[in-house]
Amino acid sequence: MTPKKPEPGPNEQGPPTVDPRRWTALLGHWMEFARAGAALPAGDEWRRAITPVIELQAVTFALADIGTLPEGERAVAVDRAALLVEKNERVLAGIWDEGARPAGVVELLGDAWGAVRAARSGVRTDQGGGSGVH
Repeated sequence: MTPKKPEPGPNEQGPPTVDPRRWTALLGHWMEFARAGAALPAGDEWRRAITPVIELQAVTFALADIGTLPEGERAVAVDRAALLVEKNERVLAGIWDEGARPAGVVELLGDAWGAVRAARSGVRTDQGGGSGVH
């Protein structure tokens, strides 16, 4: 017989509880930050890239928490994330040609697509759903 882990005492915290809306809240928080960055004066490539860069980071970090969503909501969340990555990749392509993109932007895009692929793989494993891989 396996011993049971003792229940937390009155001054201890148990395992963290995760709100299933956390992914959406995290994404929304970073999207608001991205919109605020868009108010900076235009003209410089990096200023124009603020919104897509922050949105890509938001998607990447939010997808790391995709497992906190109920299984039935994960496939839709991953598809929405992929659409955001595609949109922001197009925006960045309008700022820098593919060969002229700064290394950090290339890495950020790679991280975002990697997070989408990993999340889709997990969705397929968990519930057999998901859509195609980028």
